[in-house]
Amino acid sequence: MKKASISIPRWFLIGARIKSLEELRSLSEHLLTIYGHAFLPFATRCVPIPRRKSIICDYSNLAKQIITNMDFFKSYGEQIVVATLHTEYMAPIWFDTEFIDNYVKYTKQLIDLAVNLCPKLKVVEIEMHPGYSDHRGSRKPISSIIEGITEYMSRIYPSLANAGLSLRITIENRGSGSLRKPQAASNYNELLSFMKILSEKIIEAGFNIDIGLTIDPMQRLSPLKKRLKNTKRALKTLIIETYNYVRIRNIARNIHSIHAHWVNNKGIQHTPPTKEDMKEAVKFYQEIIVSVARENNIFYVVPEILPNYIRRYETYLFTKELADIMEKLTR
Repeated sequence: MKKASISIPRWFLIGARIKSLEELRSLSEHLLTIYGHAFLPFATRCVPIPRRKSIICDYSNLAKQIITNMDFFKSYGEQIVVATLHTEYMAPIWFDTEFIDNYVKYTKQLIDLAVNLCPKLKVVEIEMHPGYSDHRGSRKPISSIIEGITEYMSRIYPSLANAGLSLRITIENRGSGSLRKPQAASNYNELLSFMKILSEKIIEAGFNIDIGLTIDPMQRLSPLKKRLKNTKRALKTLIIETYNYVRIRNIARNIHSIHAHWVNNKGIQHTPPTKEDMKEAVKFYQEIIVSVARENNIFYVVPEILPNYIRRYETYLFTKELADIMEKLTR
């Protein structure tokens, strides 16, 4: 696994078949060849049922992801060295036995598939989202979440070890989900605390697993916007806050990955920067990336721009800018 890399979202490749996306697909194939790092959706899409005060998950989505990833591996498996699995993000319920059982079942299936179709694969990193501690969307206590994640890892670890693969875990700050509530670790302080508690629990369980952070600065935008009542003001505050945590409070040494995307004039995230915002967005992420690189971490950047926006030329431009930044770091 290279010190600094770009992880290519699966949908940049298998979602970029049409002619207008040839540049994005060509760039993505080039970056996958260089870095060997793929970012794979693996979510079950859990949603609340308000009247029952419960959360329901459609586990058939995991089965569908297995099929989609199989097609992806058949096309690009020869290039993949590191695979990052993006697990449930809308309403993760790691306290729930059925949820864990299904994730264990389908994760093992995906590992078997990857072993057969990705001969160069060395590392599987699983991106976890903190979620909630009960079906009502409570954030505390986090002990039940920690215990559930620990059980999940302990049950998939042997499959990876038997296949000669390394397991890495990264925890992302999540501002919200289908419950419209902040998850158990939504800001950087909470994220760091969550990671430390999980790391201690994993050590107690007898596993040596590299656990780190995924920072998604734009996840902090919604709560800041509520307080400041203005997207531009909130964005400026977010930039300062992120700089402070990465540089001054020094969470950089714990960072495994950085999610890079922007917000449009309607406040929608996971979009590419507009032409007007491109310079500001690139500068913002460049300074974060360089700060993390100073700590000699093995880390990666994901241009996490949703499929709705990959037709936009700005998506290609932004990905190219990120690629140029990372290429300078790895010369």
